[in-house]
Amino acid sequence: VLKPQGMKVGGKSFKASITLCGVAGSSNIQVEGLEVVETSRCQVVETKRYQLTYQLFPAKKLFRFRNVGDATGFVRINSGEEVLQNKLYITPSAFLLGAGCTEEVVISFLAEEDGGECPPSVTIFTGPELVRQVMKRARLLPGVSKLRNNPTLMGINFTENFAGEEVTKTMEEYIGQLTVGDEKSFYQKTVKQLLSFTLPDRPVEFDQLVVEETLSETRIDQSIALPLPTRHRAVTSMTHLPHPSSARQADHLPVHQSRLPAQVKRSPFSPQLPNSPPTTDTHLLLIPAHLSLSSGGEAIFRLVNQSPHPVHWDLSWPSSKLSISPGAGLLSPHGQAVVCVQAVPGQASWRGQVSVYSDNSVDSLEVLVTAVTPSTCLAVSTDKVEFGVTVLGSTTTGSIMLTNPGLELVQWKAQVSPSFFSLPQCAGLLNPTQSLSLPLLFKPAAPGSHTASLSLTAAPVRGGQDMAQSGPPVIVTMMGTGVSVTEAVSTLPKPQIKKSGGTVSLESELVMFPDTKLGETTVSKVKIKNRSGSDQAVEILPIPSASPFKTVHSVLEVKNQCYCTVPVQFRPMARGEHTSIVIFRWEGNMVRATLRGTGL
Repeated sequence: VLKPQGMKVGGKSFKASITLCGVAGSSNIQVEGLEVVETSRCQVVETKRYQLTYQLFPAKKLFRFRNVGDATGFVRINSGEEVLQNKLYITPSAFLLGAGCTEEVVISFLAEEDGGECPPSVTIFTGPELVRQVMKRARLLPGVSKLRNNPTLMGINFTENFAGEEVTKTMEEYIGQLTVGDEKSFYQKTVKQLLSFTLPDRPVEFDQLVVEETLSETRIDQSIALPLPTRHRAVTSMTHLPHPSSARQADHLPVHQSRLPAQVKRSPFSPQLPNSPPTTDTHLLLIPAHLSLSSGGEAIFRLVNQSPHPVHWDLSWPSSKLSISPGAGLLSPHGQAVVCVQAVPGQASWRGQVSVYSDNSVDSLEVLVTAVTPSTCLAVSTDKVEFGVTVLGSTTTGSIMLTNPGLELVQWKAQVSPSFFSLPQCAGLLNPTQSLSLPLLFKPAAPGSHTASLSLTAAPVRGGQDMAQSGPPVIVTMMGTGVSVTEAVSTLPKPQIKKSGGTVSLESELVMFPDTKLGETTVSKVKIKNRSGSDQAVEILPIPSASPFKTVHSVLEVKNQCYCTVPVQFRPMARGEHTSIVIFRWEGNMVRATLRGTGL
């Protein structure tokens, strides 16, 4: 039995200990856009086999990896030795996928039309990025050489740097000590999946045979051979254009290569049979045949199978302009499929086609994308802010409410024209439908009316990329008036001395300071009494900056039936008697005290 280190039981000290280390969370990478043909489970790991069907050459397919877990994962796609032989290209083949992120992978198969290639197969490895980083560190420890050449890894080097590894910095998630056995976590957490390819059946071309050659080559019983006059009628009838359905049925008949000499095939009596033209009938009906949508918008159309047979269909479209889901499928007899078309947001006006490939036919869907005029990404509560009258040198605060009415994360920036107005915060981020109170400051240094413009701009944030400004800026007008202390006092009604009992008052209206040497500082206190019946917030108006008297506080709270002392500093810079006034304001009422001191 192992006890915690340092504990004693029965006089014996147990120094052995076990430390269990781990990191919460894991990745869960799912594949979208591929058909699952088989699912198996080994212990707690589920393994899937996917299938990808190609209809035309050269073929290009796109599917997605989505991480629905809460930790970063890795994806490694291996195509083995078939890359050069089968002309198979995968982009990208190794990358990291953050939590909630999606990555698109494009597979291009450049096979030849004359066939001969074997269908390729691709192996997909997925797992948490943390266990891969632990494996890279654990492989540096002695004693792990027997695990390095594991056949299940198919010769893939998982210790190489993946794309985006420097950005995510997952190597710093776990910096504890490791042992040799920690490398096994990589094999336990990594999921291996198989992607197989299904290639379409190619039509087989063969030489035309006359009736005699066909009968003799297939060794048909001579009792059913046609006499000579009948042969001429049969040859003549074959020169007519066959019915389209009969031609399609003939494509599926077994083909036997002729073993007769070449000169027999080129007999002058052999009729020249024309090749069957491609069928012009179509099994699919597009409803509607024309789509019109705005940039970033969505629309749907339907595919209707009008034939009594199943029909395979596949779509081809410019990925830089449109996003379509699903891109291929199989329609039952007289069945329907609904396809969603989305225009890539932010693009200019565009007109093009989406090709619909089906059995023996090609249809086109006309698509028109209209550019959307950018609109503002910010909404403000008001476009005018009035600060009122403010004493020179003091600061008045106002605010406006910013709101992001869109569905994307935006970065907002604010800029004020040169003036006595300012902002404590000039930029920030706003989530969709989020609101923010933006404070505004007005500190006049000159008397008179002042006006300034506040410009607010916003740009959407998509995947950390720098995006252009969306829409024109929002303009807010700010107005305020600056007055001197003397003018502010003269324009206000003469305050009455508030006696104690029902109001806020001063213990003394005259505050005397002792004689002070030049450059030195003395302090006197002003006592404020509150007899108003409730707590009061008393504002101290600033003293002119040229005065030798200074106050430290700007607002103070005086409790009911209590008093509060306000310290005032006196630092003379010139000899003689100095006088100034300090004003206290609360609930629209004002009281003032005279400050007097002499500089020596």
